[in-house]
Amino acid sequence: EQEYRLTDPLSPEATSNQTIRLQHTDIYRRGEDRWLRADPLDDFWGALEEVEHTYLTVQYNARDAAIATRLAEDLNGQLITVCQTFAAANCDDLHLTLLLSRDPAYFFTVLDLEDIVTTGDILRLPSPTLVGMPLEDVGYQFLLRGYAVPLVSLAITRLTRYECCDRGLFFRAFLDKELHR
Repeated sequence: EQEYRLTDPLSPEATSNQTIRLQHTDIYRRGEDRWLRADPLDDFWGALEEVEHTYLTVQYNARDAAIATRLAEDLNGQLITVCQTFAAANCDDLHLTLLLSRDPAYFFTVLDLEDIVTTGDILRLPSPTLVGMPLEDVGYQFLLRGYAVPLVSLAITRLTRYECCDRGLFFRAFLDKELHR
């Protein structure tokens, strides 16, 4: 278990006294003279599964099934809100796929707008097992927000038909305003 102090990613200077606890799983193997951190084997992760909702399909490994299905429902709800906010007739064509990947390289996608808007309709983000499993509801809400920000950013990009990276600063300001709302 690891405790984290909450900060608002849209206002990093505004910190909260609230903390969350996430449970991490680390795997080690015995080296010649010491223990070494090791990547989990395929059996650890289980088969690739998916759950489909109106605007979202979430693909995940069986290890993350319980939290992934809950995230899928809540994230689809976020996309419904986006469609209502934009009163977008083109939401009929909106369907995104979120791949909860076991590749730690996707931690950086969360912060890179260009990666998000040029991804096509499949967004790859790190598995909840890699991020850490929340141990209480406040942790789950923080985790949900961490997945919702890039997903909603992608949805807004698709609905506004934004072409990367034209007027990037203006679009970033618009996107930050919509995410804050």
